[in-house]
Order: sequence, then C-alpha cells, then structure tokens
Amino acid sequence: MARPLLFIAELLRIIVILVLGAALLWQVELALYDWVNIELVSYAWVVGLANVILIFILYRNRLQFNGWYTSARAAKLPLPVTISALALCAVLLMIPLAGAVIGLG
Repeated sequence: MARPLLFIAELLRIIVILVLGAALLWQVELALYDWVNIELVSYAWVVGLANVILIFILYRNRLQFNGWYTSARAAKLPLPVTISALALCAVLLMIPLAGAVIGLG
C-alpha cells in the first residue's frame, strides 16, 4: 500500500482508539463515581480531559509501534513526562471526589 494511504489508515486508527478508549474509560468512571454517589455532570470536562491524556500516554508509549504507518521519529515519551502526565490524570480524576467532599458537586 502507498505510504500516504498508510498514513490515512493510521489516522483513522488513532480516531477509533480515541473514541473507543474514551467511551470505555467514561463508562468505567461513571460506574465508579455512581458507586460512591457522585454526579459527574458538572465535572464531565475534567474527567474527559484526564481520559484524553491517558489515551495519549498509552498511544505514545505502546500503540504507535503496532500501527500500519511506521515513522522514523516514533519514540516513547520520556519517563518524567509520562510520570507527570499520569500524576496530572490522577489529580483530574480526584477533582470530582474533592468537590463532593467539600460540597460543590
């Protein structure tokens, strides 16, 4: 297959990974927050941002090496960046819990 077609196929793969990954994570988080009686309506954007960051980390560190398009520039995220991004995700996912504890949500 021609290289431009492989690139387009990889872009479509990224979109599918993003949509399915975000939907799966959203359902898991919705069930967990519902289990502890926290309404996610006012915190949906925070949780969604955490999901996108998590999927980005997963793609850059694992999934980009299994796709159709191989790039010479493909590399894992540096460990400090990965750890910082995961810490940010943890904070973003705890915001709804903190809001419920102090009575904001």
